[in-house]
Amino acid sequence: MNSKRRHLHFFAIFSDALSTLWSIVVPLGFGFAWGLRHLDDIIGYVLILPLIILIFNFVKWLRYTYELSDEQFHIRSGIFVRSDRYIRLLRIQSVQIKTNLLLRLLGVVQLKFDTADPASKGDMVLTALNKKKRNALRRKLVASKCSSRT
Repeated sequence: MNSKRRHLHFFAIFSDALSTLWSIVVPLGFGFAWGLRHLDDIIGYVLILPLIILIFNFVKWLRYTYELSDEQFHIRSGIFVRSDRYIRLLRIQSVQIKTNLLLRLLGVVQLKFDTADPASKGDMVLTALNKKKRNALRRKLVASKCSSRT
């Protein structure tokens, strides 16, 4: 029951970029507001920062893959430092499906796996999966759980 290595939905690039921008812009926004007299200097940064973040998140998306085998879930990630994470399927305790209005409009969901495996650092999140991949992944996980009980 090996599956091929897959990427997240393309929307994951923009979702991660928006969360990065939000965590940068909100604290720095107050500083920009105080420096409005130097608006011509700030406009360059305001235009280039989102572009740099989008490029970084695109490369991160290219390097983030997941694969489900018979006994484990394998995630490869990292741009500068490559990380391989193996999670045994027997250790997955729950799967949460999160969505919001924007994700529903795009037809994607966010999956969060809670594990009891201390080696896997607890939780694993797949930020954007389309519904077809989510259902296939759910079927494989349920099938592996059922076969492990017998």
